[in-house]
Amino acid sequence: MTPYENFLKGKTKVEEEAFNALISIIKGESDKIQMSIKYGLPFFDYYTGLCYLNGKAKGIDLGFMKGKLLQESFPELNGEKRKQTASLFIEYYEDWDVELIRKLIVAAMKLNESSARNFK
Repeated sequence: MTPYENFLKGKTKVEEEAFNALISIIKGESDKIQMSIKYGLPFFDYYTGLCYLNGKAKGIDLGFMKGKLLQESFPELNGEKRKQTASLFIEYYEDWDVELIRKLIVAAMKLNESSARNFK
């Protein structure tokens, strides 16, 4: 059993489908995005930490590692009580703004690319 299959244990069908759909959207933005399970959650790396998924009772928090830097361009992100991360809450039973999710992922990828270039 893979770490992701282990992660899905105990999730409802709706939760499982939501996680799979979000993973597909995230990984669909680049072949270079790698997923792993850290701290019991799906994390995604693109050069460095990109984002993570955190299941809640009514939906999934799509958290961005450098989310505070994205908030000015994306006021939909919630960064309250956080120093660096910010997240978009996605409800299980609501229509998702897939275009917004993709734009957030691409913006976060550009931040990571910029950081990687500056770090060299």
